[in-house]
Amino acid sequence: MSNVNNNFETLGEAWLFGLHQVMEHGAEMQDHAVVARDIALDTGRAALLLAQYESPSDGTKLNLRLKEVLGHFVTIETASADDPVIAEYADQQRIEYTRKRYGQDSGAGGYGEFIYGLDSETFDSIVNKLLLNPSSKSATVNAPNISAANCGKPPCLTAVDFKIRENELLMTAMYRSQNVFTKQLGNILALRDLQETIADRVEVPAGRINLFAVSAHIYEPDWATAEEILAAA
Repeated sequence: MSNVNNNFETLGEAWLFGLHQVMEHGAEMQDHAVVARDIALDTGRAALLLAQYESPSDGTKLNLRLKEVLGHFVTIETASADDPVIAEYADQQRIEYTRKRYGQDSGAGGYGEFIYGLDSETFDSIVNKLLLNPSSKSATVNAPNISAANCGKPPCLTAVDFKIRENELLMTAMYRSQNVFTKQLGNILALRDLQETIADRVEVPAGRINLFAVSAHIYEPDWATAEEILAAA
């Protein structure tokens, strides 16, 4: 499962590696401000977990243990929803939910609002920078430091950077925090869509994806399922 260089051909392989790293090497800690969307809750389990883990100081939050690895980095050559690992083991509804949060119609609670900007001005500025200067080092989208939709905290996605190198559009996604189990697949598939769209506009192929998560983690309610996937994969 381990890979010294952290380089992977597919997103599915990178995801399994991330699950392994967090479950095997993650430090346990407590998070007192978890929102329900951060864990894989089906309708039947939601009420039980909310009752069990509800924080007395804030009825809208959960109080959960997690395992965390700091400074998780992987390079991914290709990312596709048709990946056999994703098709076999991932929660497809969770992926679809996460991908929608990156769309232009995601609303105030999604990433699309700052990725695309008002009337697509941010997206267009990235494309124009790359068209005017294919060697540009500043085709970067930065998240706001404060987000009302994220309880006043910055979004988990911190920045997305695009560079044309060796006639390919490379993308680096930086997260201050990423739930590897529930969010990583939807996150990267959504960003791959964005990368391919920009690549089409600047007329170069979409190349590799670099993913860096300062805090890569998995919450306790999902530990058993993550271990089952690792045992079966």
